[in-house]
Amino acid sequence: MYKLDEFYTSTGQICIMSCISDIFNFYGLNVNESIVFCLAEAGLFYYKPIDLESVLSEHKEMTLFDLVMGGMKYNIPLMIKNIIQHFEFTIETSSNTEKRVVQEFIEKHIQNGRPVLSLLSREFLGYLMPKYKNRISHSINIIGYDWENNQVYASDSYIPTSPTTAYNGVLLFNEYLQCLQTSEDIFMQDFGFRNIVFEKHSSCTFDDLSYDAALSPLKHMAVEFFDSNLLQGNIYTGMKAYQQFYEDYDKWTKIDNKVIFSQVMRYVHSRLTNFGGPVVTYSLFHEYIRNLLIKKQDLSLCKMYSICNDLETKWFVIANLFGKASFYANDNTMENLRERVRAVITDMNQMYHMILDI
Repeated sequence: MYKLDEFYTSTGQICIMSCISDIFNFYGLNVNESIVFCLAEAGLFYYKPIDLESVLSEHKEMTLFDLVMGGMKYNIPLMIKNIIQHFEFTIETSSNTEKRVVQEFIEKHIQNGRPVLSLLSREFLGYLMPKYKNRISHSINIIGYDWENNQVYASDSYIPTSPTTAYNGVLLFNEYLQCLQTSEDIFMQDFGFRNIVFEKHSSCTFDDLSYDAALSPLKHMAVEFFDSNLLQGNIYTGMKAYQQFYEDYDKWTKIDNKVIFSQVMRYVHSRLTNFGGPVVTYSLFHEYIRNLLIKKQDLSLCKMYSICNDLETKWFVIANLFGKASFYANDNTMENLRERVRAVITDMNQMYHMILDI
C-alpha cells in the first residue's frame, strides 16, 4: 500500500482542468482552475445542430447526447502542451490498459511522489450513483494503490451532482481498469494516452510569469474564436457556433411536439451550465482576468473584466430561462430569450475584439 496523503481534492467545474490544477497545487504551484484553463487555451465554444427532422420523424425521445454543445476544446495533448510550456515540466504517458502495465505505471510514479492523471469513462466508477455511470469521458487522479485489497485511491474533483461534489477515497482496481478500457476519444481527436504524469523540474509558479506571457493565451483563444473551424465537418466552433446556435433557436420555437420541445429546452439548459458550457467558461475567464489585473492595472483589461463578469451573469440568466421554458413558455418568454441570446453574442464579439486590441 502506498498513498499520497497530502494530496488535496478540490471541487472543480471541468474535470480535467481541476485534476491538473490539483496536481500542480500538490507540487506547490499555487494555481486555480481558471489559470490552468486559460494557460491551456482551452476555451472554445462548439455546437452541432440537432437533427430535429430525424427526432420528430422517428417519434423518438431525445437524450442529452443528441445535443452536442460545450465550451472547451478537446484536443487534450495540445492543451497539455500549452500548459507545460509555461512551467518546467516533463510528462510521461501510457496508452496501455493491460492490468500489469497499468499497475507498474502507477507504482513507479506514486512511489516517487507523482499523482497519475487518468482519462477514462464513468461507466464503472463504483463511488458514483447509477445515474451518473455512463461512457462520458472523465478525468480523475490516482493518488495511491493497495494491491493486496485490489484497489487504488482516486481523487475525483468533479462529480455531476447538484451542486457539484468531489470524492477522495478507494476505487476497486478492476472497476478502474474497465473505465480506462471503455474510455472514448471525443470528436475523433485521438488523446494518444490514457494515463499521464507531470514531473516538476523548477519552482516556477504563475506569479513568476510575465504579464505578456499570461496574456498571450487569451489572444490565442480570441484568434481561434474568430477562425470558427469545423470539427468532423458538422460541429461548429467559435463565433460561427454561437451564430448557428442563435439561428437554430428559431427552429426550436416552432416545435409543435411539446415533449420534444421540453426536452430541447432542458438539454440546452444542461449544456449551458455544465460540460464546460458558457456559464462555466466565462466564470473561469472572469477569474483569470482578475489574476491578470494583479500583474498589471490596465484600463482595457478592467473593461474586459467587467464585460466578462456580465457575460457570466447573462449566460446564467439565459440558461435558467431555457430551464424555465422546459416547463412553461409563451411567446413573450421565447422572444425575451431570443433577444438575450442575440445581445450576449454581440457582447462576446466585443470582448474578443478587445482581447486582440490589447
